[in-house]
Amino acid sequence: MNPSQIGKYKLLRLIGEGGMASVYEAEHETLGSKAAIKVLNPLLSSNKQIRERFKNEARLMASLEHPNITRVLDYEESDSHLAIAMELLPGEDLSARIRRQGKLSEAEIVRIFEQVLQGFEYAHSKGVVHRDIKPSNIFLLPNGQVKILDFGIAKLFDNGGEMTQTGTQLGTPVYMSPEQVNAEKNIDHRSDIYSLGVTLFYALSGKAPYDSTTSSQFAIFKKIVEEPLPALEGPSWLVAMVHKACQKDRNHRYASCSAWALALRQRHTDAETTVITDTDKTVIEPTSKQPEIREPEPAPKVAPVPPKKRGAGLYIGIGLGVLLLVGLAFWLGSRKTNVVDAKKEEGKEANPEVTIGQQVWMTKNLNVATFRNGDPIPQAKTDEEWVKAGENQQPAWCYYDNDPKNEEIYGKLYNWYAVNDPRGLAPEGYHVPTDEEWTQLSDYLGGEDVAGKKMKSTSGWIENGNGSNESGFNGLPGGFRYDNGAFNLQGLSGCWWSASEDDSDYAYYRSLSHNDGYLIRFVNFKEEGFSVRCLRD
Repeated sequence: MNPSQIGKYKLLRLIGEGGMASVYEAEHETLGSKAAIKVLNPLLSSNKQIRERFKNEARLMASLEHPNITRVLDYEESDSHLAIAMELLPGEDLSARIRRQGKLSEAEIVRIFEQVLQGFEYAHSKGVVHRDIKPSNIFLLPNGQVKILDFGIAKLFDNGGEMTQTGTQLGTPVYMSPEQVNAEKNIDHRSDIYSLGVTLFYALSGKAPYDSTTSSQFAIFKKIVEEPLPALEGPSWLVAMVHKACQKDRNHRYASCSAWALALRQRHTDAETTVITDTDKTVIEPTSKQPEIREPEPAPKVAPVPPKKRGAGLYIGIGLGVLLLVGLAFWLGSRKTNVVDAKKEEGKEANPEVTIGQQVWMTKNLNVATFRNGDPIPQAKTDEEWVKAGENQQPAWCYYDNDPKNEEIYGKLYNWYAVNDPRGLAPEGYHVPTDEEWTQLSDYLGGEDVAGKKMKSTSGWIENGNGSNESGFNGLPGGFRYDNGAFNLQGLSGCWWSASEDDSDYAYYRSLSHNDGYLIRFVNFKEEGFSVRCLRD
């Protein structure tokens, strides 16, 4: 029998129900304000473990204050029930939206997922993993705002606590990550990234990748663990994001929702490209205008001038001019060789170089602890020192994992404030390349889809397989450091700053990954720690 009153709230109507709880629209008996009341199934209330999990949900959700996460208003507990009062939201969930109107447009997907990723990045930064992401837990308000619902089976992965017994799986089968299916104990935020990738699949196609009405749970789990996702049509850059988010190995997915959000924002708003969608393929064409080619205008007609006697001085002047032009052409033609020869003459053996097109690159990651003028660059030896430097917008460097052994192969990691310091991070005769100069390199090597393979060193990667290093760039996977001080992906990813900022918070960088041949252009927080590769002036 359904209750009619929960604590101070009068229950008006049932909104929805699941195996663990029912949700009602309710009204506060004194204030008259409306709320959504989530009431734990009475049959489960006597289970001590489930009661504890439900109470933890209330504490957890009450601690999350973000515009894209549903807000908790109150908590009610008695011998007969447990309930949470949440803000009552007008609108519909993503599942209902897609059932009503079909798959989403590219613009709708970007608008919704930008907010979803922001909400999850906030939750993950608090140590919270949702573990039950699906379209019905993403709620769309009429004003365009997005809210994430139901952190009821979230896990605080930073306290080592397990709310479930070994072998217990939490989540909705179609959207579960491989590590959830395998009931691994160390589920982290990358499981949510996988489930968000499957949710993006649903938004792009209008249907889930697996049909739970015709396939058994065992068959679905087997596909999740062993098989790639089914074929997916849509803008190729969004399809690529689905496949990256849904990698079986979580080390190959987006490292964070923040990294994914930045990639989404960059690919959608990049002013240098226009995306033209034609069913299942996307063609990216440059929009920068080429110089207009015109037929030469006819020379103006003038009356013939009788020939005059020219003196010897004129012929000497013409001869000198010709010699100067020839000399200039010779200098321009041999300029690249002269630069390299000058390097040898200066004895720059500590900075091995390679010429790629018209550019001369260092072939090792930067490994300096002083600015060009000799001032020391502050070393951040602890997480606290790294975070403080970023918050104060001050330069800093570190070894990966704070271990000096890592600099031998991979060099040092620097925040962008070190890159941008007016004292100069690059040694004399070099500079940190701009975003435009990185693009010049990428274009010379055939574009970002293939440049990475040609740039990756054939050694130094935990897994490689697709790096030829035919450019001689010798790209090495130095990993990176988050703005909170955590290290990630050494041996699997190489990230290099550019000298170009996007705005006050972000700067451009380039990234190579061990599992593909791309050279990816992204923006990221200036407080992050990346490698630096220098270019000849």
